[in-house]
Amino acid sequence: EGFNNRVKVLKRRCYGIFNVDHIFQRFSLDINGYEWFPAP
Repeated sequence: EGFNNRVKVLKRRCYGIFNVDHIFQRFSLDINGYEWFPAP
């Protein structure tokens, strides 16, 4: 249930983004968090 809510929120936040690559970038960033960018 938490994952479905997260997807709904992401769909609302991505409204107006027409480039599919940008949508998937937003999904991966929001789902995985900022762990890809280590703190200095």
